[in-house]
Amino acid sequence: MSVRLNVLALSFFAFLGLASSSLAGNRESFPLPTGDSFGGSLSLNVNKPALTAAELDKIAAGGYRWARIDFDWASIERVRGTYSWAHIDAMVNGLSSRGIRLIGILHSNFSPYGDGGEINLPEELDAYGRFAAAAAARYQNRGILWELWNEPNLPHFWRGTPSAEKYMLLVQSAATAIRAQTPDEWIVGPATSGIDMPFLEGCFDRGLLNHVDAVTVHPYAADAPEANRNGYFNLRLRIAQKAPSGKRLPILAGEVGYTDVAARGMSADLQTQYAQRQPLANLVNGVPLSNWYNFANGADWATNPEGNYGILDASLNPKPSYHAVKLVADQLVGYRLAARIGLSQSADHCLVFTNGTTSKIVAWTASGLPHSTTITPVKSGTFDGVRYTDRPVLTATTRGLSVLLTGHPLVLTPRTADSALTLCAAWSPIPAMTVVSSRQQAVDAFLASVASPGLNQAPTGTTLTVEDIPEAMPGWSRSRKKWILTDLTTLNPARQDVQDIFNNLACAQERLSRPRTFRLTLTMPDGSRFVQSSLVHTANPLSMAVQGAVNGQMSVQVENPTGRPVNARITATNVARTIRQTLSVSLAAGQTSARVSFSQFSRSTMDEGVWLRLVDLAGESTYPSNTTIASSIITPISYPSTSSGVYSWELLGDANVPGTIAGYPATGAAGNSPAAGLPTLQIDYTMGSATVSGWKYFNFYPPSSVVTTYIARPVASVGAWIYGDNSGVQLSALFNDESGQRFKCYGPIMNWTGWRWVSIAVDPLTADHWGGANDGIIHGRLAMRCPFVFDSRARRVQGSVQISGLIVNTYGP
Repeated sequence: MSVRLNVLALSFFAFLGLASSSLAGNRESFPLPTGDSFGGSLSLNVNKPALTAAELDKIAAGGYRWARIDFDWASIERVRGTYSWAHIDAMVNGLSSRGIRLIGILHSNFSPYGDGGEINLPEELDAYGRFAAAAAARYQNRGILWELWNEPNLPHFWRGTPSAEKYMLLVQSAATAIRAQTPDEWIVGPATSGIDMPFLEGCFDRGLLNHVDAVTVHPYAADAPEANRNGYFNLRLRIAQKAPSGKRLPILAGEVGYTDVAARGMSADLQTQYAQRQPLANLVNGVPLSNWYNFANGADWATNPEGNYGILDASLNPKPSYHAVKLVADQLVGYRLAARIGLSQSADHCLVFTNGTTSKIVAWTASGLPHSTTITPVKSGTFDGVRYTDRPVLTATTRGLSVLLTGHPLVLTPRTADSALTLCAAWSPIPAMTVVSSRQQAVDAFLASVASPGLNQAPTGTTLTVEDIPEAMPGWSRSRKKWILTDLTTLNPARQDVQDIFNNLACAQERLSRPRTFRLTLTMPDGSRFVQSSLVHTANPLSMAVQGAVNGQMSVQVENPTGRPVNARITATNVARTIRQTLSVSLAAGQTSARVSFSQFSRSTMDEGVWLRLVDLAGESTYPSNTTIASSIITPISYPSTSSGVYSWELLGDANVPGTIAGYPATGAAGNSPAAGLPTLQIDYTMGSATVSGWKYFNFYPPSSVVTTYIARPVASVGAWIYGDNSGVQLSALFNDESGQRFKCYGPIMNWTGWRWVSIAVDPLTADHWGGANDGIIHGRLAMRCPFVFDSRARRVQGSVQISGLIVNTYGP
C-alpha cells in the first residue's frame, strides 16, 4: 500500500495552520502571526487611552511588533448610534506608523444600551454587532486582529454570570456583522482568563471555531512560562476535534505576564527572566504570539501585585524586564527559529535560530538552579555570549560546548560558521506537539523533516534514525518502530525507505487516547547527535472502560468523543485465556459512546483482569483494514458500595458564596442504578444564590483508606453510574502521585437527566497539575484523592445527583 507523500517544504508553523489565507487584500498583506521569529511574536498590552510619541517610541524600540489595545464600546458610542473615533485614530495611527500591528479588543465595562450588567438583550446584541462592524470597516486593511470581548469567563468582565451560551450570542452578532461588511478582516477570541477548557469547549460546541480565525487565551500561571506546555496541547487537541473540516486555527497567548511583587513569590529578577522566556517557550509550543501584560505599572497600585505587571514603572521608566527583552530581540533581528537541541535535563532548553547564513544558539534552564551543561554536537569554534547578566566568551572542544545555564536566556553567536550548527539549522524542524486525525496529516507534519533537503549537505557517514515510540505502560500491546536512513545526500520523499516509514507509522494509525513520540536523531560521523521529537496525539481517539457487572454481565463502554462513525469489534479474554468472547460495536455519526455486555464474564471473572482488543473493521481510506486501535489488559477495581456510611462529601469554594449539601442512601426509582444490587448515594446541593455567585464546588470522597493507598497498576480511568440533574456542573477527578503532585482530570459537563455511565480518563497531558514535582509527569503510583468533583463553574445551581458502582480501571493484570 502506498500513501500520498506530498513534496512540501512545510515549515513548523505552516503545518500548524499559521499561513495566511488565500483571500486577497488584508489577509494577503497582513497574515496571522507566523511565529517564525522572536521579535515577530512580541506583543504588548496597552491599557492606556492615549500614548505620547515618546511612549510609542519605547514600545517600538523594545522590539514589540504587536500591541493589544482597547476599543471600548462605551467610550466610542457615548451617544447611541454615533461613534467617536478620535482617540482611537491617534492610537492606531501612532502604532501603525511604527510598524506595530494591533489586536483590537471590542468590549466595554458596560453596554450603552443596557443597565450596566451583562449583554443579553436583543437590542444590546444587535448594537454590539453594529459597533464591531463599524470598527472593522473604519480600520480595515490594516491587519488588525479583532478580538471579541475580554475574559468573558470571568464575572468581573462579563458583568454578570458567565456562560458559553451567552458569550456565543455576542460572537454570532459581531462576527456576522463584520463578515457582512469586511469579509477579509481577522476575527479572534474568546480571550478567556486561563485555558478554561469547560468554557472553551462550550464555545466550540456552539460554533465558535466557525466564526474565528485564531483562538486566544490568557494562560497566566503561578509557575514558570514553560509550564503551559500541557495546557496548550490539550487546547490544540480540542480545536482539532471541533474545528470545521480543513480549517486550522492557531493558538495565540492574548494576555500573559508576571508581577514583580514579592507577595506572589516573585521578584524583579524573576519577572525579567520570565519576560524573556515567555515568548521563547511559546514559540517552541507552536504559539506564534505572546502578548505581555502590561505596558506600565498602575500609579495607584504600588504594593498591589495586579498593578506591577508592567515592563515600565508607574513613572514610565523602563524596568529590567524591558531592557532584557529588548536585548534578546536585538540579538535575534532577522533570525527565525530553526531547531531544538535536546539537553541532558528536561528543564534545560536549547534553541537554534538562523538568518539563512548564520546560526545562533539560545539556551536557558527552567530548573531555578544555575548549572553547567554541554551542548555536545557543537565541537569547534568560539562563541560570543550575550545575556542580561553577563557577556561570556565560550570555546568549544571535542567534547562539546560547555555552557553555564541560568534562568536568563543566553544568546551565543559563533565567530565563524560551525558546520554541525549550520546543518542543524538547515534541517526542517518538527512541532514539539502534534495532533493528527489521519495518516495524511502525519505525513504533512513529519515528511519535510524526514526527507529534509537541508540534510543533502550532511557529511558522508551521517545517518538519520526515525523512531515511533509508544508511551511505556504495563499491560499495553503497542508496537515500537525504528528505521535508520543512510546516504542522506540522496534523501528525498520518493525514496523507497522513506515511503516504507510513512506506510507503517503507528502514530498515524492508532486511535488511543495515550500519545506516542515521533523522534528523529541525526548522528554525525564523529558520533555527535541532534535530536528532534514530537509528542503525537490522535484527534479522534477511542477508549474503553469496564463499567462493572450490569445484570450479572460485564459491561464495557466504548468512548468516541469526536462523534465520528465507527464500525468495530471488541474481543474480551480473561487473563488465564480460558474465556474469549467477541462482539460487534457500531457508532453512528454523532454518537459518542456505546455499551456492550459480555454474557460470559461474571463479576468474579471481570475482577481478575480482562484483555480487551478493539479492532476497526472499516478503517479510514489511508489505513490498512482491520487496524487494532486499542489493545490492553484492563483490571477494574470495584470499591465499596456508595453508602453514606463509607463515602463522604464536602462543600468548598469561596467563603462568601452560600451553599448547602446533604447526602443519604437513595430510594425509589432513582435509586435503581444499572449497577444492579449496589446501593446508591444521593447528594442534594445548592451553590450560589440570587444575589451572590462565585466559585463553589463539592467533592465526593472515597473511604479514607482509599485516599491514602497508592494503586499498584497504572490508572486508565475512574467511572461510576451517575443519575444526572442537567444542572451544567463540571465533573472532574483528583489523583495524587508519590511526589505529592496532584492531577485534576476533567470529565463531562452534567447536561443530562437520568442514569449515565461517567468515565474520566486519567491522562497527565490533558490534566491540570500542581504541588509535588509539579511537572505534569506522573511520578510513581497514583492514589485516588477524589473520584468526582462537582464544580458550579461560578454559576448559581441547585440539584440532586445519585452515584453508584464506583470503579477505577487500571492497566495490566
